[in-house]
Amino acid sequence: MPREEKPATPPVPLVPESLYAMGSAFQADGRVSWLPKHTTGWQATNAYAIVTPDRTTLIDPGPRYQGELVASQLLDLVPSDTSINICLTRAERDVIGAIDSVGRSFPIERLVAGGIPNLFDGFESLASVKSGGHSGFVQMSRMPNGSAIPIGDDRELIVLAPMLRVLSTFWFYDAETGSLFTSDSFDHLLADTFEEARLPCSEPSKIWSDPTAVDDHLLAKFWWLEGAALAPVRSDLEKLFGERTVNRICPTHGRVIEGAEHVAAAYEAIQSALSRLDEGSLTRGAHQ
Repeated sequence: MPREEKPATPPVPLVPESLYAMGSAFQADGRVSWLPKHTTGWQATNAYAIVTPDRTTLIDPGPRYQGELVASQLLDLVPSDTSINICLTRAERDVIGAIDSVGRSFPIERLVAGGIPNLFDGFESLASVKSGGHSGFVQMSRMPNGSAIPIGDDRELIVLAPMLRVLSTFWFYDAETGSLFTSDSFDHLLADTFEEARLPCSEPSKIWSDPTAVDDHLLAKFWWLEGAALAPVRSDLEKLFGERTVNRICPTHGRVIEGAEHVAAAYEAIQSALSRLDEGSLTRGAHQ
């Protein structure tokens, strides 16, 4: 992954005093596997902090190169002796690489991922992490689909297992803020500048302005969609959104999608692309 080329930025308040976006951004140059080769612009690499009076939860710390940055951004939000819970959507390096840096700066209370123990889903390689506030390691715990992870102040993260995925992947939902953390899905919004990439997108003109972007991004990341029977995937996505109030989509890559109207536009764009794939009218490279 190309490294960030701009100075560090402070945490971005998505819900003041409650939910923050952290991390950095990189300039697309054809070397990142989850982006179409022709993609240009800046893509955010996001970590999220949920702050409550009695607990702080970090979702997807991010790639290794931004570890010290994320730890520094957390220090802008909470004191260094604050116990941190870390929740992971995937076991891939663009999600877990920064954990060691966070563990050197904060005591890690709990490390959580979705699912159940499985030797073959990638999380086994991250069974424990070193914590700055403990003498030993913090063991990972697994939470099945539908489980609730306490995040303090009577709030919970609900574990969701989407069908739109490649490897073992989980989403999280925070009902308090209506935030859906979608890992490597809904990552299609890039920006012209580093600074813009770090900000949530809440302008209609900036949502899916390129009608082919969703198609290209879906096939770049989820290669198996081409030729697959996608009715179950579409139904699963409809259920995931239909059963919840979603005010914002928080992907691991790409700009946060802010506002129910724009969330609906993003959802419909994904469903439309899946429908075209299912009908065979959309194929890899059709827009390249």
